[in-house]
Amino acid sequence: LDAYVVTWKDRASDFVEAIHLVEASLFEPDQKKVKTLLEKAIDVVLEGTQDHMIHYARSLQNPIRTLHMLGIVLPILGMVMLPMIGAFMGEMIKPSYLIVFYNIFLPIIVFILAKHIVSTRPAGASSTDISTYMKTKAKPKLPPALLSIGVALIGLVPISLYTLQIYLSPDWKIFIFDDLAFYMSLGAIASVGFAAAMYYWYSTKQIIEWKRRTEKINDEFSSAIFQLGSRISEDVPAELAFAEVAEGTKGTEVSKFFAIVDDNLKRLGLGLKEAIFNKKTGAILAFPSSVIYSIMQLFIEGVKKSPQIVAETLLTLSRYLKNVHRVIERLKDLLADTIANMQMQASFFAPLVAGIVVSLSVLITKVLLNLSEQMAKITTGEMPGTAEGMGMMALIKPENIMPSALFQLIIGVYVIQVVIILSYLLSNIINGADDIECRWTTAKNLFTAVAIYVVVVAVLSFAFSQIALTVTAFG
Repeated sequence: LDAYVVTWKDRASDFVEAIHLVEASLFEPDQKKVKTLLEKAIDVVLEGTQDHMIHYARSLQNPIRTLHMLGIVLPILGMVMLPMIGAFMGEMIKPSYLIVFYNIFLPIIVFILAKHIVSTRPAGASSTDISTYMKTKAKPKLPPALLSIGVALIGLVPISLYTLQIYLSPDWKIFIFDDLAFYMSLGAIASVGFAAAMYYWYSTKQIIEWKRRTEKINDEFSSAIFQLGSRISEDVPAELAFAEVAEGTKGTEVSKFFAIVDDNLKRLGLGLKEAIFNKKTGAILAFPSSVIYSIMQLFIEGVKKSPQIVAETLLTLSRYLKNVHRVIERLKDLLADTIANMQMQASFFAPLVAGIVVSLSVLITKVLLNLSEQMAKITTGEMPGTAEGMGMMALIKPENIMPSALFQLIIGVYVIQVVIILSYLLSNIINGADDIECRWTTAKNLFTAVAIYVVVVAVLSFAFSQIALTVTAFG
């Protein structure tokens, strides 16, 4: 242990101190002092975890602001002027440049920043172990990737056929500025976004339901083992104590565990260990929780020594679990503001603002195209009017204006990427390195964000298109 804790000296001094307290308890002859030392070790670890998270929560503000500015505000502000800049400086700004910047370079930078923020998170209370679930439950009948691809193809197949038709047309450059091409591109983003969300949702739906049930049972288990320890300390045999606890916790999920153990003891005549861990009828089979499994193993070992030892063990473990739950709730309170802001950015703010910007680009593009067309008619005499004062408009080069459909595709893909990155960051701040929670958070945020983005773009683009016709209409 001394050699091991040296590796933790600089990272978690509270953990090192707790190990030293455990070592000291081994050489203490007074059992009351032994108990005091071990309880002190528990307090040191929990208080240290809470202190580390308090400092982390306070230090999150500046990195989160930087991520917000770099990943959302500045890119979106730059998007507003892109259609105008492209109309006047089309030779310098190519669509390929925007794709590289918005869909490759910028997401990588934002992800690296998010990864750095996650890496500074101190160790906290462990998440629910899902390894037992993965061993006991069958995989989904339909692979998540196959379902996701099917959802994507429903939208992408007709869009691809329409795109091919445009490309084969001799006047394809005219068609790419049509409203239909724009809404087709929006449909492509909806297909990809909802397909990704469906993948994350379907791959975690069953697991997350089991995980939530297990977390609830674990929370109830601390009170249940306190009752079990109390009964045994009152000289009630361990075999009879399970029936009393089952009755005392009636109405909760965890009461079923004690009821199954009691039934195995009385009806099947199994021993205490077999009643809990039997591979066919053991109570642990219906409650594949690593917390319950570990505590029951300690319980069985304690029973072998004395009722007093097992009672003290259960009471100490109950106190520990309650304190862990208290620390977790405290950490959530500390991070509440940060979590709320990030949740708003990922599911609402980013798609809403990006949708407004794309709609504005539609307005600008249509105004520029209409003015360019009318200017050409005036200069050729097809339309009554004068070309005086149109010198500025002569700088507009319609062939260099980026189609709204292409612009929307670039921004739509970026929105999906940013939502995934922000969801990864949000989940890791709350839950630590928990892949299931990360997938579940990403699924929820993607469904909401893609829906908001698609609706905002569709409604505002239609409205702005009508405005563009009015603004550029000559009497």
